[in-house]
Amino acid sequence: MPTTDRVTAIMKDLVERLPMSVSALARQVGIPQPVLWRILNGRRPASPAKVRVIADALESGGRDATAAAKALRRAIRTRGGAR
Repeated sequence: MPTTDRVTAIMKDLVERLPMSVSALARQVGIPQPVLWRILNGRRPASPAKVRVIADALESGGRDATAAAKALRRAIRTRGGAR
């Protein structure tokens, strides 16, 4: 699976398990909700910097989200980043 697809799949899985909505996450991250939806649905690639910001926001979602955010960061590092 290409890096962007893998990172996107991890992000989408994490967001689905969060106790916050996608719009709340978009506000916290500081990007428009439609842009976040496009990223999560694989229609728009996320830069490594944007993925890191999303991972930071995910960490505020509790212990499971923190572990998931670490997995997201690992996916970026091990595959050379999202494009």
